[in-house]
Amino acid sequence: MNGLSTRRTGFTRQRCQQRQQRQQRQQIVDRVASALADNHFPALKRLEIEFWDGELKLKGSVRTFYEKQIACSLSQSVCGDTQIVDEIFVSSTH
Repeated sequence: MNGLSTRRTGFTRQRCQQRQQRQQRQQIVDRVASALADNHFPALKRLEIEFWDGELKLKGSVRTFYEKQIACSLSQSVCGDTQIVDEIFVSSTH
């Protein structure tokens, strides 16, 4: 019975850790989304934000290279040392 209890405890601990990791990822995504939304560039509000394996990925399109730089800079300021993967493209027909 003790072995079963140990396995359950390990399984429960693992599930708790997974839940905490999901919550941490979501908090980072929410903070970046909030930072992007709190500016006067509407295109930044429409960017997709994903966080996985220690990398923050920004995807979507903006009108200017400057908007792209702002999105990356704001994201980096929120995330600190987190790797930013820039999949933003500049489209004049936005």
